[in-house]
Amino acid sequence: MEEIRLGTLRLVVEHREPSGPTLRVRDASGRERLRFDCFEPGAHFHLDPEGADTVTPIPVGRDSIDWVLDELERDLAGWLARGGTAAATPLDAAAARSALGCAERAMRHPPLDLDALAVEQLRARTGEKWRVYPDDVLPLWVADMDYPVAEPIRRRLHRAVELSDFGYPMHPRPTGLPELFAERAERRFGWRVDPRRVELLSDVVQGMYAAIEAWSERGQGVVVQTPIYPPFLGAVRSTGRVLVENRLVRGLTGFEIDFDQLRAAISRDTRVLLLCNPHNPTGRVFRRDELERLAEIALSHDLVVVADEIHGELVHAGHHFVPIATLDPEVEARTLTLTAA
Repeated sequence: MEEIRLGTLRLVVEHREPSGPTLRVRDASGRERLRFDCFEPGAHFHLDPEGADTVTPIPVGRDSIDWVLDELERDLAGWLARGGTAAATPLDAAAARSALGCAERAMRHPPLDLDALAVEQLRARTGEKWRVYPDDVLPLWVADMDYPVAEPIRRRLHRAVELSDFGYPMHPRPTGLPELFAERAERRFGWRVDPRRVELLSDVVQGMYAAIEAWSERGQGVVVQTPIYPPFLGAVRSTGRVLVENRLVRGLTGFEIDFDQLRAAISRDTRVLLLCNPHNPTGRVFRRDELERLAEIALSHDLVVVADEIHGELVHAGHHFVPIATLDPEVEARTLTLTAA
């Protein structure tokens, strides 16, 4: 249970298993005046001005959490009046938005015990990771998450199933994802991205294929730094391009880029540099000086850099991830960055 103060009001969020989250609005005396039960199914709200406790279904046309928060942000004072009370002092709009934001986070993210995972539950799943291989084999190449799906995603999927909502979506329709990505990139990496330059794809491998097709012709070269996640090689082979291999070499502290070999391997027909940073499978997080040397080579040979940076936030302490597009505007102008949640 989580409690958020808003002046003399208290917003209390409770997760009630197995139904879903409840938002209670209590006045200065502690009396509950409003209650929103965002259950699946059967979402409804309670009004209790005179102890009548009237119950009204929440419209099924929208996610119940979305509906409740939008209603309270639109007219919190009106909802309080309907519940038979009012804030003791006028509500500050900024404070109300902040409190409702805290309530939203609490409602969308119930407590999760990550230590409760059981092998028996994992083996009940139908995916390749847990069904194809012997019990003593863990296929680390399969990038399945063993942890439960995040609650906001689970709710959206559950709602789609309930409504049989599998038709063609409205397209194009604003999703908010480009703006969210731009905000996160600046907050995490100091990288300012224009949301209008963010495109949504089905997956990162699709982006590799599209980039190779866009910036090279059949028979032209694509640099790949091996050993590498196999779809990199498949993207070069399937599109009829020529593999220009730049094999990483073992240094004193880990794998390193062989810059001399890279310069020697590039020809006039080499058009694209596929970069994987942090690197899969070696785990290398390339330093800024290494990226600057790579960028210099790309600039001098007029290469387009296609950077798979999906592991950028999964780095160990002591290492610092640098998006290659942040080096300078000239590098950014020839870089396509592929990333994912």
